[in-house]
Amino acid sequence: MLFGCFTVILNIFTPIKNEIDGIAAFSTQPFMMPAIIILAIIIGEGFAWLHDNLKRERHPKIAFTVGIICLLPAAFALGKNFIPNNESKNYLAHDFNLLALESLPPNAYLISIGKDNMTFPLYYLRKVENIRPDIHLEIHYSTAEVNEEMLKDRVAKNNGNPVFIDLLPANYGSMKLTPYNFVYKYGDDVSLPPETIIHPVIRGIRSNTSYPDTRLKNLYYIKTGILEKDRTLRQKAFDQVINGRGDNSHYINIIGDYAYLMHDYEIAKKAYEKSNNGYGLQKTNDAINNPNHMEDENSQTGMS
Repeated sequence: MLFGCFTVILNIFTPIKNEIDGIAAFSTQPFMMPAIIILAIIIGEGFAWLHDNLKRERHPKIAFTVGIICLLPAAFALGKNFIPNNESKNYLAHDFNLLALESLPPNAYLISIGKDNMTFPLYYLRKVENIRPDIHLEIHYSTAEVNEEMLKDRVAKNNGNPVFIDLLPANYGSMKLTPYNFVYKYGDDVSLPPETIIHPVIRGIRSNTSYPDTRLKNLYYIKTGILEKDRTLRQKAFDQVINGRGDNSHYINIIGDYAYLMHDYEIAKKAYEKSNNGYGLQKTNDAINNPNHMEDENSQTGMS
């Protein structure tokens, strides 16, 4: 009954049509785990029944041989799948959000728009590891909710002190956001402590990762590139996204938009060419050919 509930019935209520994309697989994969566990118990019970019956019939050698044969598929699966699925050293979400918390001055106001793989680690770090309980945390699941009027309102509520945001929201080109350590600052305050995070490092990055880890990895390299003062290091960080595996066009466009906004047209052109963004490529070429062009500040894709 449980196996049926977590397979047939679950797939009726969460159908995946056409190809299984990264988002669909990530969203539904955890719900299939009970079915896998139940199936493993059924298989184990079946093997135990077979082994016990052979011993009862006084065939110990056959029972031993059957036991070895039954273990071979499990040993093969373990040898093939353990290394690519071993997440014991994966600290991507932990370190990414830890850097954000460590970036903030005392009693800071942090707005988070990172969704699940950013929001839940933030809750964990604060509530379980008791890291930076002084921070006022505000969560937004939709980047459209974050605009300059809202940021101005939060600054007013924060007694005129600047507020911080963990990712660049949509249309960030029209906002006066500036990098501050591993976050972004809105508002003016000369009394802020100097930046301490120069080259942010997180553990667990590898070439082949799951959908949410790939998303975090791209955002990490984007933020690192934005924070880097050295153009060579900035280009190296951005190249990790531009030359990455899979469809990274959304994140590559973020790089293109940011580089365009910073008048780094060489990086912008490279990014737009890789993402096949014709509009972005055209406006970059126009900017190169006409240095006195007007900025299009509302074309930003945002780090959603």
